[in-house]
Amino acid sequence: MVIEEPGGILSLVDHVLSKLAVGNIAFNTPERMGIQETETVELLLSTKESTEQLAAEVKGRPVATAEGVRVAPEMEADLKGQGFKIEAVTPSKQVVSNLQRTRWAWTVTAIKDGKQNLDLSLSARIQVQGKDSPFVVKTFTKTIEVQVDIWGKIVALMKEHGQWLWTTVLVPAWLWWRNRKKKATTLGPPSQGS
Repeated sequence: MVIEEPGGILSLVDHVLSKLAVGNIAFNTPERMGIQETETVELLLSTKESTEQLAAEVKGRPVATAEGVRVAPEMEADLKGQGFKIEAVTPSKQVVSNLQRTRWAWTVTAIKDGKQNLDLSLSARIQVQGKDSPFVVKTFTKTIEVQVDIWGKIVALMKEHGQWLWTTVLVPAWLWWRNRKKKATTLGPPSQGS
């Protein structure tokens, strides 16, 4: 038998939420990416470690932090963004420990240039008596603005394949352009009429 408080199931959810532990999070925020460039976005959560300790462990920079995030025994993290291909490296739903940090990670590939947004959210999955499925309550959301630049990919290719690109594409293209320009000046302007 389930005894509901006055106000029904929502009051019970609010009561459970007020009793949740409080934790800290840190996550990396890629500010610039090249088109087709891939980065790993990582989120760390702990009920024991400070935001500074978590930030020191996050791979990649810059890092953003938040403290006072409500933490349930089971949490779900999600990362979305229309201008990106996003693949989860870790499960989105994870059980949280009081003794060690919990880690979520995603590989993010930029597929559209310009200003793009990544939306990061962290939700508490709360089991309430008498319900088969948990209530999912967002405890943290953040929009990360990323400038996606087509030139980043070109620069990366130049660094990786610079010698090959220089000798097989750029030098022949420059020689062709120079010869074409030379021929145009040698022939002079076309004659008028007949």
